Amino acid sequence: MPSHFYFPFEKDFDHYSPKVLDGLSEYEKYQLSFHPERPKYLDYLTIFSSLEECLHSKEFGACLIQTHRALLKIDDENIPVMLIGQQSGPTSDYNTFQEIVTDPELIKSWNDGMPTPISYEKAIKAVKIANDEKRMIIIFVDTPGADPTEESEAGGIAWRIGGTIKALVEAEVPTISVIINRGCSGGAIALTGTDITLAMENSTYLVITPEACSSILYHDRHHANEAAEISQAFSTGAVESMITSPTTGKNKKIWENGVGYFYDIAAWFPKNMVIVNKDAWNKLDADTQKLVMSEAAKAEQKGWDLSKRGNKDDKKALADAGMKVGKVNSALKKHFEEVGATMAKEWADRAGARGAAVLAAF
Repeated sequence: MPSHFYFPFEKDFDHYSPKVLDGLSEYEKYQLSFHPERPKYLDYLTIFSSLEECLHSKEFGACLIQTHRALLKIDDENIPVMLIGQQSGPTSDYNTFQEIVTDPELIKSWNDGMPTPISYEKAIKAVKIANDEKRMIIIFVDTPGADPTEESEAGGIAWRIGGTIKALVEAEVPTISVIINRGCSGGAIALTGTDITLAMENSTYLVITPEACSSILYHDRHHANEAAEISQAFSTGAVESMITSPTTGKNKKIWENGVGYFYDIAAWFPKNMVIVNKDAWNKLDADTQKLVMSEAAKAEQKGWDLSKRGNKDDKKALADAGMKVGKVNSALKKHFEEVGATMAKEWADRAGARGAAVLAAF
């Protein structure tokens, strides 16, 4: 009889229901996103036909991003696709995994699901193939983050992640990414710069894993359950204040965590960019370009108006909930301005002439 993996909290019930899911903590919901028996990239290949693995490599980390040519049948049409998938482990079959785990070298080769520079190099090459062969790109995201070791840093993993983002932004074919399990940190961001990003039920998309956050806050990884929840972080004293928008404060009901003050530093209003391929833009006639720019200007103004109105309404919501809402004092405001100026100068120094051109234009 096959055996199955259970998290400790799963032993309290025999099946999932909306009520059960609502009763889970944020950390328990996060754990569900990397349950060992959740389907992985290779499990999803049954959806496709005419599969052909490409860019196969035996280099360390190559197995963590795998690529396949395939066909996707929609109605009566077979659409050629390029599949790029983060395979976070060898299998989703728990019985098979129990056998594999006895082989330390094989387990080591999977690097805890963290892609290396060669992994992203494969993704960049796969995008080029897709462009050349006019294949839609479908990406499956599943990683706790990119490999953080000195070897990967020396191997240029930051450049590879940036290169992957650039390749997807400049792709000449439709691109879709699907977060199938957990997508964390830059390791996931590298593969979500697509036309559409989707997420499977009970998956997670995080800027940092709770374990890594715990390491920063507590200097160990054993408080991940607290790091996963703002309420626990405040209640335990790990966090006393946070920089965020009134919208996040309202949505998270931050007042329920004992936070009584909100100081409006106006650090940001949401800014969205629409990036258009230059060659595609130049193919438009002058009248169409003028119309697009005119409508874009209207949309921009509408966006600013909605953002300012939302900021005002959300601050009122905080006040209505009993929080004291005020303006930041001049000393702190000056400090933020100094930090901002330093960051801007450092960026401009690194960016060189191209960065200067961007600053001059915008």
